[in-house]
Order: sequence, then structure tokens, then C-alpha cells
Amino acid sequence: MRFVYRPRSKQSSPMTTSPQTTPSVSDMYTEPGDSRETHDNPEGKVSVPDVLGPDIAYLIITMLARNDLLSFMRTCWEAYAECMKILLLSDIVLKDSALISGFCACVLKDASTRGPLLRSLSFPSALDKIPSENIRALCDVLSSARKLEKLFISNAHALRCMHFYSLSSVLTMFTELKVLEVRGAQVLGAELAQDIRIPLTHLSLDWEIQRPCTGVSMDTLEFLAPSLQVLKLTVIPPIPPSQLTFPSMHTLSFRIPAAAADIATFIRACPKLRSISCQTTSAPAPSVEALRQRHERKYAKLRWEHLDYVSADVPGLYQLALRQPTRSIDATMNDLSGHSIQWLTTVLTDMQPTHLQLHLDITADHEYTLLEDLLRGATRVTCLKLHFGYRSRISPEHVVSIVRSLSIKHLEIAGRAITQGPDSFVPSLTHAISSVDFVAVTRLDNDISIPSMIIPGEIVVSVWSRCPEVRWHDRYNVWLNP
Repeated sequence: MRFVYRPRSKQSSPMTTSPQTTPSVSDMYTEPGDSRETHDNPEGKVSVPDVLGPDIAYLIITMLARNDLLSFMRTCWEAYAECMKILLLSDIVLKDSALISGFCACVLKDASTRGPLLRSLSFPSALDKIPSENIRALCDVLSSARKLEKLFISNAHALRCMHFYSLSSVLTMFTELKVLEVRGAQVLGAELAQDIRIPLTHLSLDWEIQRPCTGVSMDTLEFLAPSLQVLKLTVIPPIPPSQLTFPSMHTLSFRIPAAAADIATFIRACPKLRSISCQTTSAPAPSVEALRQRHERKYAKLRWEHLDYVSADVPGLYQLALRQPTRSIDATMNDLSGHSIQWLTTVLTDMQPTHLQLHLDITADHEYTLLEDLLRGATRVTCLKLHFGYRSRISPEHVVSIVRSLSIKHLEIAGRAITQGPDSFVPSLTHAISSVDFVAVTRLDNDISIPSMIIPGEIVVSVWSRCPEVRWHDRYNVWLNP
């Protein structure tokens, strides 16, 4: 490897007053020979490695920011080749459809060399409509990217077009692919089952619930079971009669509510689980109690050593019977009643979280009288976030009744119908809760957002509005016992 620096001509000398241009990402697709400068004459060239050494020179270019790298790669062919390798090995996100043509042309110009350098490609959902000729070129690029490790497709149009150009056949070529994320996976259909025969570690498939992804089944996942670490699906696949184990799975997520029994069966197949996000289908209280008792008997001694985060509805958490310490819980309570409070108390007692986020919707006046007993089991919680539904009219007294008996240090409240402004809301909380050292209050309104926080000895309240006809720029401080 040899890096050579050519002194600039007088027209482009740094001492002249001509404006400097900032390189764009499109410069990646412009080779040195395409610029006004030439590199034929070796006279006057100074070798950077002769001064710094090739190892140090390479270390420097690997640490350059993107714009600096794009500038440096235009200095000579040697720099261009090495910088091109670094760019192709990085995470490439095609945010602008105008870049696709140049990107594809750049890779396909030397597909046998540049294609295998690609490691990560992402097509965001905000990408503009892609011309069909560019879709064909993208598929050609993917066909040459034999060592691709990460593929993210969040653009439904791109996915439909790619499927037309046999994306399914391309998937079979990625022998080193580890991460696959697809939105609109229903386009792939039943072919997905036979196409994914590579040891993925991360699989995320999202599809329209009206058009189910028929290819996603436990048969699809059976091949991936030994290697899969992260699995995110729209719905949980049907559970097979025979038990399947995911020995490396640590993150699990299902977007659409599922039966608590199916979720319980699935997570019991993941001994190294660290994080789970799910929702359960509604069930009458007697059924909830019966399933809870069955799980307690069946899985009494089962534990997850690394379990750190659980997000679910309160009835679902109660039915899953995860009786072990868990650092963080994100719970949703859509029905505030004696049953749901008892279930939440049991969950908090069993799991002993220190961080709790609770989504609560109060729909009737009598439910406010139950708030005092809401968090009886939260004896270890020090960080609490309360998100109230749009029908919940919340005053400082309501929040105080919830947290008065707790040792909260970090408190956040958010809601659409907060009855008072933060300037009066926050002092009421800090006066009633002696342990708190941080409070944030946010009014979740379409027009106004009001956050508040405590910094040592002081409350800072910032107010602004998204409405063009209302412009607030007030910032004021309220001192507490200065």
C-alpha cells in the first residue's frame, strides 16, 4: 500500500480566496481520474508512508470522519482504493434514491472486488420511489455481496420490486448474513421458509396483520434455533407439539397480542433470555387466575439468570409468573380494578424491579380512589415513569397518593389531561416526596409540550408551542428552599 500526496496547483491553493467546497457522499462514486487533477506525473509527489509508515497512515484514514475521508480519497489512486474499502466495509444507509444509481455503478464497476467488501446495507422506509432500473442494479449489487452480514429493508416499494427481481434467490447466496430485518415481509410469502437457510443471529420480520406472512412458522425458525439471538416478529408463530430450544436467544419481541400460554411456552424455550416485549389477548379474571396457577406449578423452579427487561400488559405479566428479580418492567394497565391492582402487586413483589414504567388509563371517577393502593408492591422501585391515557385527568394529589410510600429518586409523569402547569405541579410533588431528586412533567398535547426537571436547588420550566399562532419563549426558574 502506498499513499502519495500531490501539492495543489495555484488555482486550488489553500492560500487563494476561492471558496472551499464540502465533499458530499456522492464523492464516493467519483474516482480520482474523474476530477480535474491528474496523477500521471510522479514528479513532486511526497509519499505519506515514507514519513509516517504504512501502518500509521492506514490507522489515520480509519479514524477520519466521513467528509475528511471523502476528501482524502481524491488525492491519489492509492488513497482512493483504501478509502473505498473502508467506506464499503462500513454501515451503508441509502437514504436518498438519487444516490442509488451512483452507488450501484460504483460497486458493479468492479463487482468481483467491491461486492465482497459490503458488510451492511439498509433501505429506510422514507426512501423515495426507486426506478425499476435501479432496483435491478441493487439486486445485482446484492448478488455480488457474498459476505454481507447485515441487511435492513424497511421500504415496502423496494421490497416488492426486489421480490419481482428474485430477492428470494439472492437471500440463499448470503452465507455470512447474520442480521436480517424486513418490513412488509408478507411480500416474501411462503418462500421465506425455504429461503432462509443461513445461521442468522438477528431476525426481525414485520408484516401487515391483514396479510399474514405465511412463510413464518416454527419450521422456518427450527434451522435458526442454534444461532438465533434476537427475534422480533409481528405475531408469535404456532407452537409445535415437540419442544424447540433457542440456546442463544436473549431478545424476544411480538407486536400483536397473543395467548399468554403460547408466550409462556416460547420464553421457556429461551434459557438465556434478557429482554422480552409482548402483549397478551384479553381474558376473564377466572381464566387469568387459572393460567397463573398452572404456570406456578409447572415452572416453579425455572429461572432466567440474565433477565433484565420485560414489557407486557399487567394481566399477561401475572399469567407468565416470572418469579425472579428483574431490573426493569414496562407494564400496561388498561383496566384499573381490584383484580388488576392485585395482579400488579403480585408481579412487583415477585420481580422486585428498580425501574418501572407504567401506562395507565383512568376512565371512571371511582378509579381515582384506587390509586393509593396501585404500587403497594413497588418497594424497591427508585425510577418511576407514569404515562396516563388521554382520558385521565391527573392532579399533583393523584400522583402523590400513588408514590407517597415509595423511595422514588427519579420520577417522570406524562399525560394529555394534566390539570395544572408544571410550575405548580412539580413543587407539590417535591414537597410530598422527600426522596426525589429528579422530576419531569410532560403534557402530551398536540399543540403544547411542557417538560420540567429539577436541578440542584432549582426547578427549570421551559414552555413552547407547536402552534404557529402561539409563540412562547418564556424560561423561568422556581426556587425550592434556596
